Amino acid sequence: MMRDFSRQVNSVLHTVKDHLEVLPALGQATLELQAADPEEREDAMVNMDFLEADSFAETPTPNFKYRQLRPLLRSEKHFFRYFLDGSYRTYFLATGMENERTTPIFLTQLIAGIVERQDNGKLRPTIIDQRWLFLISKQNLSVEAWQAIEEAIDNLPDSNFEIRDISETDSINGPVNRDTDLRMRGPAKARYVMSEIELELARSALRENPEAWLIKDGIVNYGPGRVATVPRTIGVAKSFSKNLKIGTKSRQLETGLNVTRLLADMPALSRTPAFMGFRGDTAFWYVRIREMEQMRFPLFGVVKVEIPFRVESQPVTSKLVDEISSALIGERFVTAYGADQRWHSHLYAIYEAESYVKSMFYNTQVVQNCIRWS
Repeated sequence: MMRDFSRQVNSVLHTVKDHLEVLPALGQATLELQAADPEEREDAMVNMDFLEADSFAETPTPNFKYRQLRPLLRSEKHFFRYFLDGSYRTYFLATGMENERTTPIFLTQLIAGIVERQDNGKLRPTIIDQRWLFLISKQNLSVEAWQAIEEAIDNLPDSNFEIRDISETDSINGPVNRDTDLRMRGPAKARYVMSEIELELARSALRENPEAWLIKDGIVNYGPGRVATVPRTIGVAKSFSKNLKIGTKSRQLETGLNVTRLLADMPALSRTPAFMGFRGDTAFWYVRIREMEQMRFPLFGVVKVEIPFRVESQPVTSKLVDEISSALIGERFVTAYGADQRWHSHLYAIYEAESYVKSMFYNTQVVQNCIRWS
């Protein structure tokens, strides 16, 4: 397997070198490190222009600050059956130069997987999607160079390699200008492609079971025009932006209430009202799944829940929000205590999906040793 991987990668790199002057990375490939808390950073980035939630999303209009709930256990109703997580590793390979133009060259391994929970409670991997991306700026290459690299990748036998343009605008990456740091766009483009894969996996899993619900790790809002509009899918974020203020006109919620203040006094096994997300594409709310006395920090044990708002077959009613929240509280045991420092807000089935995905990554040193420019 590794021999095939090395052969395929290097056949593409040789084509790159035939058309570009190449300045290789130190050690052949450098792993681009992700932010320490990518979920919180992503939530803040997507909602950077959305600092005040001024509308409720659920109907009827809520008249409470917190709603106490009871756990909905699998033995009563098997609500969540599928658990989705995706991850990626991006390697900076080199700087490619053609005339006066330059482009970073990245290689990214993307893996997304779904774990299914059966009626007896056992978890089993059910879908896996693994791809390798070459990430290059198309606008910084001649048409001939881009087409030659693209053709070299297309001609790889039985491979899961693709080429993507890091200068292309998408909902995560804005347009490129003179001040754009293309080196920073590699991991961001990988994140966007990952969102495409995650949405397709969610559709595929739920197509097979029209009654089941799926939890996606993280948010479902990927930016303007890019929301996971898959019915019976929610996003659950273990970390989230703390900059949001609640601006709804309600006797129960004071205007300008900071999210941190809202959640600090939130009772165990309860939820907040559902608020309208940025651009009205999503509804979101917060659920405390653990007792405060078990936590070292007031916001530990709280998760942010997102659901697509503009799904005609799935109106966001208080009944639906209550049921989703109760089922989430029912997911608080088994815990990942001792296995993950985020155990207090980590759902065990998501932890298993995450572990399954990460077990598929190639070792960094192996990838580095496979890269050959000469």
